[in-house]
Amino acid sequence: MKTLLFALLCCVSLPMMAAVGMVVPREAFPKVDLNGAPLTGLESEDLCVVECWATWCGPCVKAMPHMESLWQQMKGEGMRFVGLNVGDWKSPEALKKFLANLPTPPTYPIAVDKGELFTKAVGLKGIPRVFLLSKGRVVWNGHPTQLDVETLKRKVREVRSPSTPPKPQMLTH
Repeated sequence: MKTLLFALLCCVSLPMMAAVGMVVPREAFPKVDLNGAPLTGLESEDLCVVECWATWCGPCVKAMPHMESLWQQMKGEGMRFVGLNVGDWKSPEALKKFLANLPTPPTYPIAVDKGELFTKAVGLKGIPRVFLLSKGRVVWNGHPTQLDVETLKRKVREVRSPSTPPKPQMLTH
């Protein structure tokens, strides 16, 4: 029953409590990906894309090819992408098998939100959801399909330009 209730709450995309400008604590970021490779420095990146998803969330799975396309277009632009599995209680092996069986498996790192640290830090209320963070500070969040290459390029320019402060944006869906 608890899983069903969580699924119903998370598949409804609600406005986020995470305010643009809020700082996500260093300890809320995942430490390793599904393969055990370290995910260091996510909180200090110029731009870090964190995609929150779950296996049982149909809209999350439908958004994954879009996120993979963005990753393929932007991976040489000096930003990090991380898919963050939230609200799933599957083993890493089960998650890897699930991802491998997708028509377009993600090639960016996938991690698990152990202890729901990231979820709690950003006040996640619905998935799928993407957060853009600059040096651990939320600079944008929204539904994955609202994120595009132009937004990513603009955010990279903003966070790298010391004379232009980032323009806060929060999209709700």
